Amino acid sequence: MEQFERELQKHFRKQEPSSGFSDRVMARVRQAAEEPAVSPPTPAPRSWWSFGNRWAAAGALAVCLTVGIAVQQHQGRQLAAAEIAEAQLFEQLFFAGEKINQARDRVWGAQDRRGESK
Repeated sequence: MEQFERELQKHFRKQEPSSGFSDRVMARVRQAAEEPAVSPPTPAPRSWWSFGNRWAAAGALAVCLTVGIAVQQHQGRQLAAAEIAEAQLFEQLFFAGEKINQARDRVWGAQDRRGESK
């Protein structure tokens, strides 16, 4: 680190300007003041929305729509299957209830025939 610091001191030591330095600086200042200030032409901003990116965005949108539609159709099929299963379950429960009622009626009918009270 000391060598680096020594080199920095060497390069930044105080030096006397060369002869005519101030005259050259003043001439450049006058010349800059006389010339009209012209800014360099600004390049057109590059848009990330270039031709290739537009096609990539359109492709991504198409994929998203396709996947969304497929998922929605799959969920619709699952919902329809669930509704069918629910209807079958209610039908089976209804039939089971009917069988239980028939069995109960037989048991109570047998008790009535024997003369027992309910």
